[in-house]
Amino acid sequence: MDVPRSRRLPRARVLTALLAVALCTGCLSNDSTGPSGTPNPYALPQHWPEAYIVDLGYWDVGPTATSVHVSGPGITGSPALSYDADIGAWLLDPPVSLGAAYPAGLPYTYTFTIADAGGTRTATDVVSCFQSQLPTNLSPAGTASGTPTFSWTGINDPRAEYRVQLNTSSLEYVWGTRSSFSTAVVYAGPALTPGASYTYWVIVEYASSCGSASVGRATFTYQ
Repeated sequence: MDVPRSRRLPRARVLTALLAVALCTGCLSNDSTGPSGTPNPYALPQHWPEAYIVDLGYWDVGPTATSVHVSGPGITGSPALSYDADIGAWLLDPPVSLGAAYPAGLPYTYTFTIADAGGTRTATDVVSCFQSQLPTNLSPAGTASGTPTFSWTGINDPRAEYRVQLNTSSLEYVWGTRSSFSTAVVYAGPALTPGASYTYWVIVEYASSCGSASVGRATFTYQ
């Protein structure tokens, strides 16, 4: 499916929406799965250029829960999640950052405590691996003109698929692609603004070594 539009969110939040494909359409509290089969609650591992991250949340359109807390590796105590009505989920913000080195001691179990009208219950999700490889040699970088072609060097995994998301410098969504095996795509979105800066992500999905996402990032000024 196409990358959904979303309001400006921290980068891991936008990626959560990407991985979920839809903003929790039809997702109900107390379901064991969220949109597109994502676990509920969820712990989504991501590898960004500067850090390994775990995005933690609980899909709950409504909401029906009155509070959600989470504990696990990289977290001090059991902080409360905040409800985001635009996504329809309780979110830990900021996500858990585990540093630039590949996390040791996997798997990681995250325990969610969910309170609602029926009482309090716990549920878990497990992070078993991270995608260690990142796409490299992203182009354009620096400046771009005309109709840009986005290209990159893929990871060493023939099963890996890629998608591109273009954002403004303030991370407002502009344009995105479907997942594919291609390592180049021609821009086909709305007209770009001369003098404006843009940030884009190349997102790795479905790799055989680890199905979690990794993200390459580059910026350019449109001329």
